[in-house]
Amino acid sequence: AARTFFGAEKAPTTRTGQGATMHYPEGWTELPMPAAKTGFEALVWTGSEVIAWGGCGPYDPEECVATDTGYAFDPDTEEWTAIPPAPISSGAPHAAWTGQEAIFVDEETFDGAAFDPEARTWRTLPPAPIAPRFGAVYAWTGSEVIVWGGGERGGPTSTEGAAYDPARNSWRRIADSPIGLNVASATWTGQEMLVFGSALSDRGWSATDTSVGAAYDPALDRWREIPPSELSPQATSALWTGRSMLAWDYEVRWQEYDPVGDSWSERKKMPLEFDECYPDSALVGGR
Repeated sequence: AARTFFGAEKAPTTRTGQGATMHYPEGWTELPMPAAKTGFEALVWTGSEVIAWGGCGPYDPEECVATDTGYAFDPDTEEWTAIPPAPISSGAPHAAWTGQEAIFVDEETFDGAAFDPEARTWRTLPPAPIAPRFGAVYAWTGSEVIVWGGGERGGPTSTEGAAYDPARNSWRRIADSPIGLNVASATWTGQEMLVFGSALSDRGWSATDTSVGAAYDPALDRWREIPPSELSPQATSALWTGRSMLAWDYEVRWQEYDPVGDSWSERKKMPLEFDECYPDSALVGGR
């Protein structure tokens, strides 16, 4: 199966996405794989193509050899093309799209590089002012990539974070947060970064009875705690809908957080069966 799929809503609908016109029938379409068999690469959508970079290559479930290679997928031609090798290698990359560049940061070292898909060129990011850690979350604010939190389960959680400004090619330390989370989601409201989740031990026990969160204002470099939710702390997923943060847990219950009123909606059940799975979310067309 292909890693990346694009589907039209109704056949023979043509869906247009910021420069790319995709002609696909309703349902699933199997797509070709890139030439290299890698794993754990980072994926980013540029508006006209998917950039897949880094990861373990060749993929070996027993050992990860970090790679500097990447590929671009054109949904119109259904073809992958190799992009130039990056100035760094990464076995565990994270990606953010700025509107002009794809920013990649390695989770194990916090080394970073930026790729310009128009010029097909790379540049290296300066060293980050915080130590690397597992489980950090990433959010693009429109001007900065914020990296925050994380930590190994059973170990201390980090309250540190940093913001990278691609226009200035510089990092800055941000204020320490009032809480630390090692299993979290991060989303951008237009004014604040909301982080939401829990701090789990190596046995899966949570430090809080429910999932909790905090809000960071980059203009003021200031944090505030948000009220605790009523959702399970074992596993949650959250995203910004345009008016609120919608969160749901692995017990398939959901709530909305309103940052203006600083309040949560009533917890409700979803039309899904409970199965102890890790949830994930994506916003598509306002839904």
